[in-house]
Formats: sequence, structure tokens, C-alpha cells
Amino acid sequence: MGKTGRRGWPLYLLGGLLVVALLVLLVLLLRRSETAPASPFDAGVRARPADRGASPDLPGVDRTRPRPRPTRIVTQPEVRALQVRHRALLNACYDIASRRAPATVASRVDVTAVLADGGAVRSVRVEGTDDRSLIRCLRASVKSWRFSSGLRAQEVSFPIIFGARR
Repeated sequence: MGKTGRRGWPLYLLGGLLVVALLVLLVLLLRRSETAPASPFDAGVRARPADRGASPDLPGVDRTRPRPRPTRIVTQPEVRALQVRHRALLNACYDIASRRAPATVASRVDVTAVLADGGAVRSVRVEGTDDRSLIRCLRASVKSWRFSSGLRAQEVSFPIIFGARR
């Protein structure tokens, strides 16, 4: 090895540690979003069989009757707000993929999310790239999003543009 090979090893070690730290952060963020209770008051609370159908805040009120289906559709500002809120995780997905194969990673992808009644994301389709790790990471990220609770089941399409600062 030449002189530059001996002096360059700390940079390679630092770069490797940075990649490992980003992966650990990504896993922790995804795990936290999957296991977080709906609210701090729901943690560890389970309905007893006698309580099913009754409202916890209004004793004696029966909620077993079907509620009307939500009819509202998602708006572009709502989608944009979620993109801004989750921008760090989306950029982490892109950064990891671009470090691995910089020439093959697209700077724009089109995402289609299928929402269930109530705003939960059922499935995610990512188009515009062939990088499987980027697709998996973006799917996991978008699947953890929660839209407003009054939304009806629908399909929402939007672009994600990496490197754009707004």
C-alpha cells in the first residue's frame, strides 16, 4: 500500500460508521411508527367483553350501530404536509440508495398510496426507479403515514422529488 492508502483508512471507517448509523436510525423510526399507540391514553388499555360497544367517555352510550362512511377525499395540501413532515426519512432512503449505486437512482419517483376508510395507508406503489432497496424503503415510509381520520377509501398519487428544497 502507498502512503495515501494508509492515511485514508480513517475516512473509510468514518463513512462506514455513518452509513450504519443512518440504517439504525431508519430502522428505529420505522419501528417506532409501527408500535406507537394511537394516543398516550390508549397505551395498555384493552376493552373488557362487557364494555364492547360502549363509549369509554360516555357510559351507557351504545356505539355498535354502524357509523356513516366517510366521504371526504384527501387534498394536495394534506399530502404536501405529510411529505414535509416525513422529508428526513424520505431523504434517508434516497441517500442510502444513492451511495450504493449513484448512477442508477432516480431523483424523482411517483408514489401511489391506497387509503382505507379513515386514512390508514393500505398499500403503496413506487414507480420511476428500478432500485429495489429505494422502493422498499419508500414503501415502508409512506405506509407509516396517517392521513386525516375522516377520509374515505381512495387512491392518492403524488411525486417525490429528491434534492428539491422548498
